[in-house]
Amino acid sequence: MLRQLLFQNKRRLITVVSFLLLLSIGTGAVLAYIATQTPPLENTLEPGSVSCSVNETFDGTVKSNVSIQNTGNTAAFIRAAVVINWQSKGENTQILAKAPLAGTDYTIAYSDSGWVQGSDGFWYCETSVLAGESTPNLIQSVSPVGDPPAGYSLCVEIVATAIQAQPISTVQTAWGVTVTENRIVPQ
Repeated sequence: MLRQLLFQNKRRLITVVSFLLLLSIGTGAVLAYIATQTPPLENTLEPGSVSCSVNETFDGTVKSNVSIQNTGNTAAFIRAAVVINWQSKGENTQILAKAPLAGTDYTIAYSDSGWVQGSDGFWYCETSVLAGESTPNLIQSVSPVGDPPAGYSLCVEIVATAIQAQPISTVQTAWGVTVTENRIVPQ
């Protein structure tokens, strides 16, 4: 009886060991097949970049349809400074110390929607701009009135900057603004 019990346990042990051996050989074969037959995956992650450019129409006298395009690859908030001065004509550019006066030396028509001016003088596009998209027009048109000082012409420069839209804390910290419901509120 003891002999029969030992023989049965030995058979069970051999069966279990054989099963484990087949399982490990099968697993190894499957892993080897996967390793040799699966093509490598390429990393398709692209680091975020934030940049912008000013789009405008200029006919030599009148600047119009001024907007800013998000040329980066992620959504961004955009702000712009409008710098207006008298600039000399010719190779050695000089800026006249006396600034031109709105309504007297030039007329400017800002857009009535999509932009808000902050107490810091910057114009802020109220919503973030998707990659490749443009802001609403900041300026509809700006043109000189009357004659400029001798040797000078009216110069209107738009200096735009962009900052990533996410996380919101980035724009709030860097620009000192508040963002609520994806709308920027300057101080």
